[in-house]
Amino acid sequence: MFFGKRAVKYIIRKRRRTVVMLFVFLVICTLNLTMVTIKENIEKVQEDINESVQAKVIADVKTSDNPIKLEEIDLINTNQIKQINKISITYAFPNNFYHFRGKVENDIREEMITLYGYDELSLDSRFAELEMKLLEGEMITSNSKNAIIINHKLADENKLNLGDEIGFSYNNQTVCGKIVGIYKSSVEDRQPETMVSFYRIENILYVSNDLVTLLTGKQEYNKAVFYLKNPNELAVVQKNIEKNLADKASISISDTMFHKIKLQLSQINKITNVFLIGSVILSISIVALLNCIWLRDRRREMGIFLSMGYRKWSILLQVLFESDLLFVFAFLGSILISYQIIDKIMFFFNKIQDSRISFDVNWNSRVILTVLGVGTGLVMSSVFLTTMYLLVKRPREILADLED
Repeated sequence: MFFGKRAVKYIIRKRRRTVVMLFVFLVICTLNLTMVTIKENIEKVQEDINESVQAKVIADVKTSDNPIKLEEIDLINTNQIKQINKISITYAFPNNFYHFRGKVENDIREEMITLYGYDELSLDSRFAELEMKLLEGEMITSNSKNAIIINHKLADENKLNLGDEIGFSYNNQTVCGKIVGIYKSSVEDRQPETMVSFYRIENILYVSNDLVTLLTGKQEYNKAVFYLKNPNELAVVQKNIEKNLADKASISISDTMFHKIKLQLSQINKITNVFLIGSVILSISIVALLNCIWLRDRRREMGIFLSMGYRKWSILLQVLFESDLLFVFAFLGSILISYQIIDKIMFFFNKIQDSRISFDVNWNSRVILTVLGVGTGLVMSSVFLTTMYLLVKRPREILADLED
């Protein structure tokens, strides 16, 4: 009789053993598949961390009369830098609109407004800190030209809307830009009445840097923020920037989020490795133990088969096929169970960690085939080792042991 047919008949006949083995294999497969999938997701996050985490070096001028020039920024090696956000601050006179006046008399500053020039307004600004919120329109980006974002109170006071043009002047130079956004500040209602007008939030305009350059005739900045391609090169980039700008700017770094995420990932990875190693050891031990117990009851069967002329390799293949067949069925069931478990584990990780990294359940055929292949190999090895000690004996010796 073909060994596969004998294996199927044995599985059907020994229902209690079959149920126990299916349950054991289901638990083992679910545990191993869960741990390997989590580990795979963590490794993927570690690969993407350089793109997801904003590690940066900040150069902030020490005095406003000694700004950072564009040519000085261009001298910095940009091979390790992903993005540069240049920020400028200047003051101007409103040209075709009214601003909010303060309570200080006989001060030229009462006639002025403040212009913040940005390459990327969503970064390194009060908008990034959630102090200000865009009510309408869009943020200023590196592609914006002649773009202006104004306070909603200033817009209401002058009946301004998106798309309207406003102008301002400085040193006999007048420029105009288009309103692309209207914002609101969470602290605008808590300002003292005696505040100088160009410090008032209502009089703060965010503009694209090209407008500041047209107004002042210079490409000079009060602050430059350098975003890195690889957070691990932070020290190298910092030294490079200090070499060019340390005489006029205070240099600082911001990589707290990077180290926080690396620590979180390291802790999760260690826990996963411990569970995975423990799961593999436990799997081998349990399968070997169960096979040892049940093979003791199959000595008569094997002795009779050998006496009837069946080859040892045929009997071995039957036992291997029985275990592998049960393992495959259990593995298919474990895929569905593991997905639910992993989804809840990832949800828990996302809930307790406070970084911007999000853990997602990503399945791929490589993980499934790896776990299936390794698991099948472990089961076959365990069955082979526990079966061979019987098969090396002669049929007469096996039957004689039963009589003892």
